Amino acid sequence: MAFCKFVQTYKMQRLLLIILTSIFLITSCRKSTPEGILPEQTMVELMSEVHLVDGYLSTLSIDSSRKIINSLYGHIFDKYQLDSAGFQKNVDYYLGNPTLSKKLYGTINQSMTQRDAEFRRADSTIQAIRNDSIQRIQYYTKLASEQRSLILEAKLDTVPLSFDKYHREFIARVGINVRADNGRTNNSKPNAKNVQSGSVSATPIRNPSAGPDKKKEPAEHAAEATTDN
Repeated sequence: MAFCKFVQTYKMQRLLLIILTSIFLITSCRKSTPEGILPEQTMVELMSEVHLVDGYLSTLSIDSSRKIINSLYGHIFDKYQLDSAGFQKNVDYYLGNPTLSKKLYGTINQSMTQRDAEFRRADSTIQAIRNDSIQRIQYYTKLASEQRSLILEAKLDTVPLSFDKYHREFIARVGINVRADNGRTNNSKPNAKNVQSGSVSATPIRNPSAGPDKKKEPAEHAAEATTDN
């Protein structure tokens, strides 16, 4: 019985020793994050905005960049509740670990690439809308210029418009075939061939300006009577 108790006590001691050793190893291998260090995802967002500001400042002159650099970085620090010392502390912490810094900047690179693609997509849409607007403006400007030239630069017709001229133009537009001989219409009856072919002579409208037909003179009546006899 004493031996059994000894074995049980020994097993318990070994198990307890293993558990304590494991806890000690885990605790010693794990580095605690210092106070004031931002999480990894927050640091990615912070450094992405910092790189955007750096890129914008590089496009300006030295005098112009000096005027706005403090306000731009101050806005970023206020957003993440940091000051210049806190920002430098975070940079030193992440860049001090090569594995962590490589992972951090890999994520930053992906974020910047995604932002650049979104910017290009939005810029192409804006450019397409702008080009369409310019084409519309050019089209309506040209149309207005043509209308203005038709109204203000219209050439006057040197040929006076008479009734006969208007009548001929009207008949030509309508498509009626009129045969005239010295101003008089041929009143012969259409034959069957002309009716079938569609070339039927039409009697033109009498010119109202000519006035009513004049009655024949008595001498003309006498000449006709003599001829009949």
